[in-house]
Amino acid sequence: SFTVSGLPAGFTCEATVTGSQHDVGDCANSLSGIVIRDGDGADVTDCFSAVTAVDGRLTVTVNDTAITVTAGDYSKVYDGQEIDGRVPVTVEGLPDGVDYMADCEFSALNVETRALHPFLEILDPDVSGDPTSYFTNITYVDGTLTVEPCPITISTASAGKTYDGTALVGEASVSGLPDG
Repeated sequence: SFTVSGLPAGFTCEATVTGSQHDVGDCANSLSGIVIRDGDGADVTDCFSAVTAVDGRLTVTVNDTAITVTAGDYSKVYDGQEIDGRVPVTVEGLPDGVDYMADCEFSALNVETRALHPFLEILDPDVSGDPTSYFTNITYVDGTLTVEPCPITISTASAGKTYDGTALVGEASVSGLPDG
């Protein structure tokens, strides 16, 4: 858009504004094709010889709004099976309308506890570069992966006998082992 000052009452001005800044940076916001019309709509541009067009600047700065990306937690009891999975990721603080992809993948096999690191990517096909870098105040909150030891019970049987010169052997059993 543009503003006009100094026109007589009832006169209008038409012009084309050429300026567009999508990425972080700045550019000229220029006027061209200026036409001045009187109250009847006639082109009277030639009657105004002292028309001064003052170009503006369009500036897009980085966004320093606080954004928090949080990974969920995952836990299971060791069962001998490898797991490849994802935990939910929440994103708070992004401006409305910003398209993004947030993810947190993991794989686990053995007993362990470790951090799950979330990932955020801002999706904008019109940006020439990495639009995620245009957000400078992103906090990542890790989730936790926990593979707990499998509870196993080993039991021995009680037995007794009268001495007969042979060994008394007790039985043992194991429960809780994963299949395989």
